Amino acid sequence: MTPERQAAQSMSQAESAFAGFMTIMFPFAIFVIGVWLWMLIDCLTRSPWAFPGGNENSMFVWALLLIFIPPIGLPLYLLLVYFPGRRGRPSEKPQAYYSDRR
Repeated sequence: MTPERQAAQSMSQAESAFAGFMTIMFPFAIFVIGVWLWMLIDCLTRSPWAFPGGNENSMFVWALLLIFIPPIGLPLYLLLVYFPGRRGRPSEKPQAYYSDRR
């Protein structure tokens, strides 16, 4: 086998391995980006009182965490806000908030 043919064959194997890698990673990346956008929209549309801690700054802090540190913010948001929120967190300000402000 000539060196040129051997180089072409090894290049073909490398391209094949890269194509296989991208076949798996591209759909995974699209899925992760989709979940990230879904959680960011959920964060921005959720009532500030539905977050853990439930004050005016909670939504802002979670949005910053999702935008600037997604590898940490996304799993934390899913576990601490989204999944518990589906079980029925309040979407309105608690009554104690109104009585304290009078």
